[in-house]
Amino acid sequence: KQFRLQLEDFEFIYNQEDHRESGQILEGWLIDPLKPTLEELNVDTLVIIPDGPLRTIPFAAFYDGESFLIERFALAATPAIRLTKASIEKQKISALIGGITHGVQGFSPLSFVGPELDEVASIVDHPKMKNETFKLDQVEASFDNNQFSVVHFATHGTFSSDFRKSYILTYDDKLTMGRLEDALGDQTGLDMLVLSACETAAGDERAALGLAGVAIQAGASSALASLWAISDEGTASLIPTFYEGLYNDDLSKAKSLQRAQIKLLRDPQFNHPVFWAPYLLIGNWN
Repeated sequence: KQFRLQLEDFEFIYNQEDHRESGQILEGWLIDPLKPTLEELNVDTLVIIPDGPLRTIPFAAFYDGESFLIERFALAATPAIRLTKASIEKQKISALIGGITHGVQGFSPLSFVGPELDEVASIVDHPKMKNETFKLDQVEASFDNNQFSVVHFATHGTFSSDFRKSYILTYDDKLTMGRLEDALGDQTGLDMLVLSACETAAGDERAALGLAGVAIQAGASSALASLWAISDEGTASLIPTFYEGLYNDDLSKAKSLQRAQIKLLRDPQFNHPVFWAPYLLIGNWN
């Protein structure tokens, strides 16, 4: 819990030693005993099945004294291996892309969502819904009338183990987890649900993987979300890099996310883990 607070709290941004010290202790407990096996087998991707408080922290920010874990391994999480579904063929892309840049319903504007949506729509070659066209009835109608392999929402939202407190913000309303699960349940070939600008509840051990439960139970292969409220500008850089790796360079989802996170890590403006660490790939990592 201390590690999570050190990573997430902006008061710690200029004190690199606190989170690195905690991250090194955690790496010593959880990763060091495995290193001989990982090296022997040339492992490049770690699939984590976290329990308890480990569900609330990003393994990406573990530290070995010289580098972060994400610099050495691609990472994914799953509630259980038996729940991990096979990935859909990448070339069969049909995307629902939507989000909000305006400040609505008392929420702050997301200034960099516009460029993010433009780049994602360009990479996957599909139109987008933005602001006034991203209304609840239009989103639900899109699910009713189409089949998608990728659903990408860039908007405010929060997730907890309490469905009543979990939602995705549309321009005029909120898409609750129950309604999202119903909508996803009608999608027979959904490969990936991406929730950009959303966050999972800080003290809720089941929040992030609860999202996976919604996506996977409804038939999605994987979900990409974040553990805490993330930088709008940083996300606008990371998300297109993720899609470029996935669809232009034919990398796995885990390796595409790894490359995107490392790109942020190497940018002096975003090199603190608060910006790049919270992204979590849940479910199928291929």
